[in-house]
Amino acid sequence: MPETQNALGYLKHSIIQLLENAAPQTLRLQEIATLLGIVPDTDAFTALQQALRELVDEGIVRKSRRRRYYLSDDAIRVLEGTLYVFAFDGVVRTDHPEFENIFVERHLMNTALHGDRVKVRVTTITPDQKIYGEILRVLHRAQTRFVCTIEKQDQFYFAIPDDEHIHVDFLIHRSHLNGARPRDKVLIELLRWDDPYKNPTARVIEVLGRAGKSTVEFDSIVREFNLPPAFPPEVLKEAERLAREPTAADIAHRRDFRAIPTITIDPTDAKDYDDALSLERLPNGNYRLGVHIADVSHYVPEGSAIDREAFARGTSVYLVDRVIPMLPEVLSTNICSLVPHKDRLTYSVLMEISPRGSVKSYEIVESVINSDERFTYEEVQEIIDGDRSHPLSDMILQLHRIAQQQRKRRYQKGGIDFDNPELRFVLDDQLQPVDVQLKRRTDATSLVEECMLLANRTVAEHIRKLSPRRGKRIQLLPFLYRIHDEPDPEKLKTALELIRSFGIKTPTGSLSSREINQLLLEIDHLPEKFVIHQLLLRAMSKAVYSEYNIGHYGLGFSDYTHFTSPIRRYPDLVVHRLLKRYAREIPPPSEWKQLEEQLGAIADHCSAQERLAMEAERASIKLAQTMLAQKFIGESFNATVTGLLRFGAFVMVDRYYFEGLLRIGEFFDDFYLFNERLQSFIGQRTGKRIHIGSRLHVQLVKVNLERRELDFTYLGDALDGDTVGSPYAPSAAKALLQEAKQKGKRKRRSGKRKKKKVS
Repeated sequence: MPETQNALGYLKHSIIQLLENAAPQTLRLQEIATLLGIVPDTDAFTALQQALRELVDEGIVRKSRRRRYYLSDDAIRVLEGTLYVFAFDGVVRTDHPEFENIFVERHLMNTALHGDRVKVRVTTITPDQKIYGEILRVLHRAQTRFVCTIEKQDQFYFAIPDDEHIHVDFLIHRSHLNGARPRDKVLIELLRWDDPYKNPTARVIEVLGRAGKSTVEFDSIVREFNLPPAFPPEVLKEAERLAREPTAADIAHRRDFRAIPTITIDPTDAKDYDDALSLERLPNGNYRLGVHIADVSHYVPEGSAIDREAFARGTSVYLVDRVIPMLPEVLSTNICSLVPHKDRLTYSVLMEISPRGSVKSYEIVESVINSDERFTYEEVQEIIDGDRSHPLSDMILQLHRIAQQQRKRRYQKGGIDFDNPELRFVLDDQLQPVDVQLKRRTDATSLVEECMLLANRTVAEHIRKLSPRRGKRIQLLPFLYRIHDEPDPEKLKTALELIRSFGIKTPTGSLSSREINQLLLEIDHLPEKFVIHQLLLRAMSKAVYSEYNIGHYGLGFSDYTHFTSPIRRYPDLVVHRLLKRYAREIPPPSEWKQLEEQLGAIADHCSAQERLAMEAERASIKLAQTMLAQKFIGESFNATVTGLLRFGAFVMVDRYYFEGLLRIGEFFDDFYLFNERLQSFIGQRTGKRIHIGSRLHVQLVKVNLERRELDFTYLGDALDGDTVGSPYAPSAAKALLQEAKQKGKRKRRSGKRKKKKVS
């Protein structure tokens, strides 16, 4: 069926091109067939007739009374795109530069679901250039299986989707229940949906368990995102065969760093350690920083069963209750993991760093290490804060100083410091969330982060230095980069307008990364800080993998890759292989094109898998938040408004960080109307504004675990002084940003003085 649809789609595209070239003349059916080389009374001729009928039905092609065909005037307004459903409406995103986002109201979505490839017709363009449309037909279903909860109404059974983006319930005939009962969590398969005024029909293909049970709910995330629950037997068997301790032959050609003090620093609950650090003081007063990465490429041959499985997964997925690893545990947590006091094969970046923090030279070598100590972030933070009892505390403190230097340099070059805290849930024996903790950046996490960033940048710059020159131009070797484009000007403009509506001054026009950093510094103490960070983050482009290098805007690097986590990211494994290949020999340019095509396919697939993993992780967090919220029904909280719709506000509560809806009808102190220009609810009697960032006192009144939705009622303004657990404390980066800003000012003043003296 997909092949038939693709052939029909190609035929329709050919017809449109033909009619465009013929305009303003019109063509008969026979003329179109002749021009396309189609003979009458054949299957191809029948397909041509069908394609013309569909194009006429869709309004793209017109048919005159004399049975002549021509392209409609508004054919350009019929486009293909992908539907994304948010809240109660959707948006179709297309590749057309003038119609990039087409908003579609719920009743005009036809039979399309979230993620479907669709044909959409533009119907309205408002004075403020907002584009609205209607979906004509579904071209390709993004998915046909969904995790749902069975409900019964009268004599009918319905499957209620867990995914909030799926906006319809599925009708299940009694014969298609497959043993499921009301309140069972199930996996269903779509059977048919060709009438938007009726429910789609589906069948149950697997009963997962009783809805509401924590293990069942977490299992449903795995099914919802089609994540692999286990490794195939042949992969496990191959992993067992390859996971052997390093031999003398394995070590013979490697640089031996086993005598150099080496440490790992990871979270308390980490099971695999794929990076280690060493630091030596050199006779010239410089330091040699070693970033040692597990040499996974030694154990995973290219094209092997393990390699194919790792590529398919693309990345490890970190859910609240489990990790779905990219590699089998015998590799990821054993032979490839840089556990203490065991010889481990590594790939090392050795950087000579001056006391001021500049990299003077580097080496990238295959190596062997034997880690001396496994530190947790908490233990390293204690040393940074003053505990000097550990024998390696001096090494930790010097690593900390180097990390601080590198971070300041990043800020000076335009790296952006977004404060994006993570949530860590505490689960009981039944996998029920009992508490949640906010994980923020600390000096200890920054120490590791900056060392990894420096190694990744050094590797990418190494490829530039290896690449041949063509006159003044460098022709970069085929490679896999981590790139981050500049923010979309319109999205950034919208975010800045919204921030200005809070009464915060922002520069007008496009902002440089330094100006964005300055803005983040100036709002660091405000209650709206967390929300502003989120607004600006949404305006940013998404970092992706690419065979082409455009630099990394957010980090302020012109060259950047991923090298430091091959246990959990497939692109890092590819980078290791490329480095080894180029260390042996540089391939002739005649081989570059094919290699670039292969890397492009890897980049696209791994970027898609990364997005899928992020969506699954967010869904897992949302589920855990909803499960935790069940304990607090009826309790009141201080909360912050995080989003607005015409019918209400989304709020996030302090301390437990769960988020839900506060409907506008719940506000009792005034009659509020939504002001789209100000992105606020305005009290008609008092003039009071409720906007993103407003602090309110709310009560949790309802929890819907199946839909992962919370409902709140309004109690008034936030209580003074009650800020326990609020995520709005100033970030640890504030002092560094201020220092970088002052240093930049001194440099500019110094430059002005020098210029004046010369003149």
